[in-house]
Amino acid sequence: MPNYINLFGIGLWDIYDSEPPVLHDRIYHGRPANFTMRVACVKGEAVELELVQPLSGDNIYSDFIAKHGEGIHHLQFLVDDIDETTNIMAKEGFPVLMAAKFLDGGFAYYDTIEPLKVIWKAFQLPTNMPPMKRYP
Repeated sequence: MPNYINLFGIGLWDIYDSEPPVLHDRIYHGRPANFTMRVACVKGEAVELELVQPLSGDNIYSDFIAKHGEGIHHLQFLVDDIDETTNIMAKEGFPVLMAAKFLDGGFAYYDTIEPLKVIWKAFQLPTNMPPMKRYP
């Protein structure tokens, strides 16, 4: 966050600690999981940046960092219904790498690496998602 603020003037970051009970029904490669993470988001006019820090458990963020180091991990798209989106993606041959419910919304990362060269993430916004903290 300091680099984005100092180099580009990009900030006020909303920070969320994603852990139970807010984060629930977690899945990692088709199995129940116990991952947690910290997420910082900043919104621009046409784009949102998201920084993710894995905190615990098996997760695709730690997998990516171990293999590639820090860097761009995924592209996120907002959807109205995460379950419906996951069904559509499965029918098209894109399995879930990692998913969870977040309050009354949720997210899923799909294995789109081969055709798109990046992970595709769908996010259904919860009805109320106040940040845990703000930076700076």
